[in-house]
Amino acid sequence: MVFIKSMDPPTWTPGGTSAFHYIITQPFVLLHYFTTFFAPINLSADTDWKTLPSVFDVRFLVGMLFLAGLAAIGAVAARTERWRPVAFGILWFIVTLLPTSLIPLAEVMNDHRLFLPYVGLALSVCWTGHLLLAKASSRFGSQERCYRLVAVVLLATLAAYGYGTHVRNGVWRTEETLWRDVATKSPQNGRGLMNYGLALMNRGDYANAEKYFNEAMKFTPDYANLHVNMGLLKNATGKAAEAEPYFRKAIQLNPGWPGGYYWYAHFLNKQKRYKEAIPNAQKALQLAPAELEARKLLMDIYRERGQFAELRELARQTLRIAPGDVQAREHLAAAEQGEASRR
Repeated sequence: MVFIKSMDPPTWTPGGTSAFHYIITQPFVLLHYFTTFFAPINLSADTDWKTLPSVFDVRFLVGMLFLAGLAAIGAVAARTERWRPVAFGILWFIVTLLPTSLIPLAEVMNDHRLFLPYVGLALSVCWTGHLLLAKASSRFGSQERCYRLVAVVLLATLAAYGYGTHVRNGVWRTEETLWRDVATKSPQNGRGLMNYGLALMNRGDYANAEKYFNEAMKFTPDYANLHVNMGLLKNATGKAAEAEPYFRKAIQLNPGWPGGYYWYAHFLNKQKRYKEAIPNAQKALQLAPAELEARKLLMDIYRERGQFAELRELARQTLRIAPGDVQAREHLAAAEQGEASRR
């Protein structure tokens, strides 16, 4: 974790706010993760969980009791060699969740954080089942009967999980179905509401897209991406004058994000306001030098304005990054032809 953190660029921030409130929320989050392993229901691709207000919240107490109980089980299991794999699996589950539990991220919890921790939990659960089955077989004196019972339980469990997977596949079928599910299950998640609005906007349902963007503004008014998307929607519906303040606001909220400058330059280019578009596109490239879309936008503007020297230099730089880029080659040829015609 320390090694990975050392490679983070200085512009990267995890997005969280209070480390204290984030950390005191994690015991209850771990309890949720644990129960989801056995009953993966009410899943949301992007939850709207909030941090706990204080340690006096009952959820903090419940989470701490869960962690204490889990630690006690692991300590008892570690005393005997036969049960030690259970302790190892519990330790695996807890330790591999520490990076996302100690660093205050923008989301309090997220299901994709569980892929590695669940390896340890699966080990603990399966080994416990094996030992309990062996004990039951010796107690009831009929190993065959126990195995038949276990087979029935496993088949029923697999059938239930199979049906659940079928349902979730329906949720993940398209961008729209996924974010509609998020908007329904996590109605206070600004990003989820925005993404559902984006899916609606992509199929031309601007009225409902704006409705969800406005709803997202209530929960994440300082989300630069949301302001950019609102600007794009306003412009797409012929309201350029209303669109521009949203692009400006996005840059104000997150001046270190190249996307804000790129989309503002994109908007200004469509309005044929090239002199204003150029510095914004250049700023986007200053923040993200390898961003090809920003490079292509700036090349389009240079070509439109007949700035062939600048176009030639930018096209050559782009080809050093992406040697096979067709548009950059076309721009380079146009720049050389344009300069030759002026001689």
